[in-house]
Parts: sequence; structure tokens; C-alpha cells
Amino acid sequence: MRITTRTHSALALLNPTYWKHNNVAIHADDYAEYIKKYNYLSSIFSENKSHFNTKITYVSEPFYDAAQIARDSLIKMFDSDSIDILVQGIYILSKRVIYVNMHSTPQNDGHCTYIEFDCSFKDKAPVLVACFSGSFNKLGSYHLAPHYIEKGEAKNMNVVDSLIVDILILAMFKKYAKVETKYLKPHSRVRDIKCKYINDTNYNILHLDSKWFTTLVKSDGFKVRGHFRLQPKKDKNGKWIKELIWISDFEKLGYTSKARKLAFID
Repeated sequence: MRITTRTHSALALLNPTYWKHNNVAIHADDYAEYIKKYNYLSSIFSENKSHFNTKITYVSEPFYDAAQIARDSLIKMFDSDSIDILVQGIYILSKRVIYVNMHSTPQNDGHCTYIEFDCSFKDKAPVLVACFSGSFNKLGSYHLAPHYIEKGEAKNMNVVDSLIVDILILAMFKKYAKVETKYLKPHSRVRDIKCKYINDTNYNILHLDSKWFTTLVKSDGFKVRGHFRLQPKKDKNGKWIKELIWISDFEKLGYTSKARKLAFID
């Protein structure tokens, strides 16, 4: 895994001088529309830059897949419980680079600023996929700012819902499940059994993985199916909290090396 400002060009937007060159690919029918959208993008970015700068998080594919398995449980938790939401920083999902500033409390409507870029085109300007800012009251009820940008013509609220929920699920999974992290310092190389991790940017990057939920199968016919559950537990201060755990449903005959999370529960 390599992260640079060439492979993930949207990270360069953190550099103030980047904005002087209009280096963002934005869908627009004419130049006037492009300038209007570009000005809105730069304005919303400037307003939220201090929040975007808080943390860069790289989401591995196994982590994303595990979070999706827990999706229904986490959405129910968000809908039913009075919880505070604070999601700030930059999320990297493969070639997607997402800037987000989302916050809400049980007493107030939430607010979400979301900017997503596609960085699939190496050494070229990042392509703006979505940019919006507005309030929300639980999932699916939004009051967006007058300007909303999405690549292409469609301005579908279902798209907004999907984008916001995706980030919310990842943040909640990180908070409530035990996951493995790697801190990649600027211009560093870290090697483990799986692969080499290279951070050639000027920023610290948090790498999220899901080894807790990986089972190594050593013989044919062996399969583990399961589900996530929110388990009440006390923290070190004696306060009741919830932790997301994995419950194994059944096992067939065969040799398996259990993930640490499964072994811990058993």
C-alpha cells in the first residue's frame, strides 16, 4: 500500500498554494458554471479546513467489508440511542479521498460537510465526485445548502444518504468494535507479514485493518458464518458502554486458525 500526493492527488488540497491553479476537475456545462462551482468548493473547503486537518484515515478493504457486515446493527444503534456524533478529517478508501466534518448531539440536529474526490487518474487533477453541506435529523432527513455538486446531472438525495451513511458506519465501527490500527508517520515505510506500507506524504496517516474478524481456513469444507452484536460492558470508570462483537454461528469439521477476536469470545 502506497500513499503519495501522486497516487491520491486530492491530499494536495491541504496545501494553500494548490488553490491558486484551479487544479480540480469539475463537471460543468460552461466556464461560468465551472467558476461558480469552483468558488463554492473553495469556500466550503476553507470554512472546514481546520476540521479536515485533524486526521487522515486509510480504510483497508477488509475493514470496509467488516463494517458493512455490521451496517444494520450500527444503523439501529444510531436510530435508537441518544449518542453524540463527531466525524472529522480525511478518509481514504482505495482511490476515493473524502473530506468530512460531521457532528450532532441528541439535543440538536446534526450538520455534515462532505467533499469526495476520485483520484484514479495518476498525475492528473482529482475529479470532484460530490460536495454538499447541510443539516440532518437522523438518517435520511437532510436540509442541504442551496449549492450542491455531484458529478453528472443527477442530484439524487439517495446518493447523499448513501455517502453520509457510509462514512458514519466506518466511524461507528472504529469506535465500537475492537480494530487494529497502524500509525504511518510522514515519509515512512512499515513492513509486516501482509505487505509494505508506504506513506510518502507530509502527514500522519492512521491505517485501519480488521484482523480481529479474519479466520484462516486450512481445509476444504470449513466455513464460519456469524453476526455482529452490540454487547453492554463497563469501561474502566464503571460506566456502561456498548462494544460491537462478532458471534460465531457454527463451524464445520476442519482445521482453522481463529482470529484473535473469535478466540477471545470463545
